[in-house]
Amino acid sequence: QADEAPQTVSLPRYLLAVFELSQDQWRRIAGSEPWSVVPTDIVEPPVGAGGAAPAYGISFDAAQSGLAAWSATRPVGLALPSAAQWEVACRAGDGGLYAWNEPAAQATISTLAVVAETAGSRPGPKTVGQRGGNAWNLRDMHGNVWELTSDGLLRGGSWSDPLLQARAANRVQIDRAAPHPLVGVRPVLILP
Repeated sequence: QADEAPQTVSLPRYLLAVFELSQDQWRRIAGSEPWSVVPTDIVEPPVGAGGAAPAYGISFDAAQSGLAAWSATRPVGLALPSAAQWEVACRAGDGGLYAWNEPAAQATISTLAVVAETAGSRPGPKTVGQRGGNAWNLRDMHGNVWELTSDGLLRGGSWSDPLLQARAANRVQIDRAAPHPLVGVRPVLILP
C-alpha cells in the first residue's frame, strides 16, 4: 500500500515483550478487564485460556495511562512501542512481508499466525505465545489481536482478519479514545 514504502530507521536498543499482554498481566498492570464488556457476539471468549488469553478491548488512551501508572511506581517502566520498533521486531532482521520467508504453505502459516485463515472452528483470540516465534522468538506477531503502538497505529492484524492484513508493514489508524474489541498491547521495557 502507499504507506508501506521501505524506510531506513535507526533505533536505540529496546526490549519488546515476547508476546502480547495476557489478561492476567493486564489486570496486574492496569487493574481493569476491558474484554469483559466486549459483547460475545463480537468476540467469543477463548475457551480454556483463562488469564492466558490476550487482553483485548483496550483503547490507546487506556493503554498509555495504564502503562504509565504502573511504570510510575517501579524502577523500570513499560510503554507502547513505536511503529518502527514493532515492525523491526516483527521482521526480525528480514525484509519479507511476514516474519517468515514467504511464500509459506498453509501448514507453516497455521503454526505462526492466528488469522482468519487459521482461526479454526472456534474463531476468536487464542492463548498468548502458543504459536511459533520469528527468528528472534517473538510470538503472535501476526494475528491474535491487533497491537497498539505509541504512534496511535495498530500493527499485526487479528484473529478476525485475513493474513494479508497481518503484513509486517500494514498499519491502521484508530480513534485513540475508543476501545476496540480486537486490540491488545505488547509493551516495550523502558531502559534506565
